[in-house]
Amino acid sequence: MTSKTKIELLNDCFNELRINGITTQPESEDIRLGLERLEDFMSELTFSLGYVFEAIPLPNSYSGIPRYANFAIASNMALRLAPAYGKAPESLIRQASAAMSALQNKVCRPRRV
Repeated sequence: MTSKTKIELLNDCFNELRINGITTQPESEDIRLGLERLEDFMSELTFSLGYVFEAIPLPNSYSGIPRYANFAIASNMALRLAPAYGKAPESLIRQASAAMSALQNKVCRPRRV
């Protein structure tokens, strides 16, 4: 199975924002901003998920990330975009933090001594 496209990840992100009280529909400018922030966010991770970076991110490009990482990436992206809508929902902060911790535990195995 192939990975989700970047727009599918952003749609998941906007769904998380709707669940947390932001009801506006994303416009083309929101999508452009989301794609740029997604590229930035993925470059800041201290571990690799196989994300496909692009100089100019395209919505229909495959992200390259594994299925198990989708929720963590979408919820953390929602957390990053929430301030643009004037919100920082507490439940989203807890949810995004827990999802990223679970992802790090799965990806970052401790070294054997």
